Amino acid sequence: MNSFLHNLRLSANTLGKLQVFLFAMAFILVTPLKGQLSTSFDISSIFELGALLTDDNDDGFPNHINAALILSSQPSQTEIRAASEISLRLGFETMAMDLPIGRVAEPGEIAIFIGERSLAENSINISGSGLNSLESGQGYIEVREVLGNRQILLVAKDDEGLMRAARVFAGVLPHSETLSTTKLDQINTDIQKVLTEAGVSEAATKLTTVVTKKDRIGIHSITAQVEVNSNDINLSQTAIRELLVPDQETSKTSTKNNPLRYSGIDLVEVKIQDGTTLKIENQQSPPKLGPVPSRPGRSAKESMDLSNIYSSDGILGDSDNDLIPDRLDAMVISGQSGISLLPDLAGRIGLETTGITIPFVESATDLEEPSSLGTLVLVGTENSLANQLADSGKIDLSSLDTGEGLIQIVPKAFGGDHSAMVLTGSDQSGVDRAMEQVALIFPNLQERGKDRTTIEDVEGDLWRVLSGNSPAGQAAIGMYKLKQISEKLSAKQSSEVNVMMSVEKADPGLQDYVQK
Repeated sequence: MNSFLHNLRLSANTLGKLQVFLFAMAFILVTPLKGQLSTSFDISSIFELGALLTDDNDDGFPNHINAALILSSQPSQTEIRAASEISLRLGFETMAMDLPIGRVAEPGEIAIFIGERSLAENSINISGSGLNSLESGQGYIEVREVLGNRQILLVAKDDEGLMRAARVFAGVLPHSETLSTTKLDQINTDIQKVLTEAGVSEAATKLTTVVTKKDRIGIHSITAQVEVNSNDINLSQTAIRELLVPDQETSKTSTKNNPLRYSGIDLVEVKIQDGTTLKIENQQSPPKLGPVPSRPGRSAKESMDLSNIYSSDGILGDSDNDLIPDRLDAMVISGQSGISLLPDLAGRIGLETTGITIPFVESATDLEEPSSLGTLVLVGTENSLANQLADSGKIDLSSLDTGEGLIQIVPKAFGGDHSAMVLTGSDQSGVDRAMEQVALIFPNLQERGKDRTTIEDVEGDLWRVLSGNSPAGQAAIGMYKLKQISEKLSAKQSSEVNVMMSVEKADPGLQDYVQK
C-alpha cells in the first residue's frame, strides 16, 4: 500500500492536556529483575528497580518511571534539550510509562533537577566545591538523599557543560564509558575489597558525584563516599593512600593490579567520613580519538508517513530484522522556542525502541549541512531548518491560524533522499498541540486504545475508496463515469438511454441522488 498521509493540522482547542498510559511490549527473552528496592541510592544504582524505575505489578520488569523532571519556571532551550536527553533514556529503560512526564515530584518520586536556576528556585545547594571547581564545558551530576527525599542534580557553568551532564546521564551511566563497558558498582566492590584486605571491619560506600569531561561525552571524575567505624578511619586512609602511586609495570596496560583505575575515567575521588579526600588518578594512556563515526540507520526512509513513525519504516530501525525496533534512526532538531513538551516526545520515542543513540537533540542554529544527518525531526518555532522548508514551498506555515499545530512528513526534505518530520505551529499552543498528538496519541487520532481509530485505518479507508473497493468508492467512480457519459450524449438526440450502475451495499439514498 502506498503511503500518502503526510500532513496533519491540529487545533489547540480540540484537545486539552491529558494523561495517558503508554505500554510497549518487546517480545524478547530476558531474565526478570529480582527485587523491588535497590540496595542503596547512588550513581551506580539509579537505573535499578526501586530507584528511577519501579515494578508496579510485581512481574519483575520495570513499568513505571519513579521520577519527575524539575526545570526552572522559565527554562532555557538548553535546559529543555538536556531534559529531553534524560527523558529518552528513561523511556528506553522501562516497559511502560505515564505521559506527560511529571514536572513536580510526588511523594516517593526522585526529583531530577536540571540547571542552576532549577536549584535556585528550590533552594538547593550543591555539596562541597561542586560547581565552583568546574571548567568550561564540564557538567556536574550529583545523587543524594536529603531528609528521605532522593534527588539527582545536573548543573554546569555553561550550556555545553549542561548538555554533557545530560548526555553522560543518558548515554553512559551507570557505566564507565558506554552502556557496554564496566559498571560503576565495580568501584564500590573494589573499595570494599581494599578496605577488607587492610583489616577494616565494616565499610559502606556510595558513588555520589560525577564530573564530565570538558571536550566530549565521558566521565572525568567520580566521587565515592566511604563510611567506616571511627576506629578504622586511619587504617582506611592508609589503605587508600597505598593506591595513589600505581604499579608502574601495569599502569599503562591494565587495571588488574591497580584497583580504582578504570578505562574512560580520569580520576576517582575517595572521601572518607573524617573529611579526608584521596584522589586516585588513572595514568593509563587515553585512547586515541579517531574520526567520529556516523550515526546508525542513515538509510533513507522512503515509506515513512504519519502512520508508521514509531516503526522501522519511520524514525526507528531494526538492525536484525526481527520486527522489534532496536535502533533510533532520527535526530531531533529543536527551534529557539516552542519546545517545552519535547521531553514528553523524547520519552515516547525511548519507550518505543530497544536501542537509542546519544546525542539525541541538537539546536537548529548549530547545524550547517542538514542533508548529511539522515532523517530529522524538526520541532518548535523559530526553527531555521523548518523555515528553509517553508521558504522552498515544502511546508505552509503562513496559513496556520492561532492555536493550530502542524505535523508533516516532508520527503527528500533537504535535497537528499532523507525525509523530515516537522512538528510546529503558529504559536506556543499550536506547537504544544502538535507535540501532544505525536507524543501521547499517535498512531491513534483522538484516543489511544485497540478499538480506537488509527491513522492506518484512515489510510486503508482512503485506499479502498480510491481503488473502488468500498461502496463509497464504487459510488464515486460510478458518478464520475455517469457524468462523462452524460457529457458525450448531450450533443446527441436520444429518446432514452439505459445505464446500469453496480454498487456493492449501496446507500438507500444513492438511487434518488443519481436520478436528480
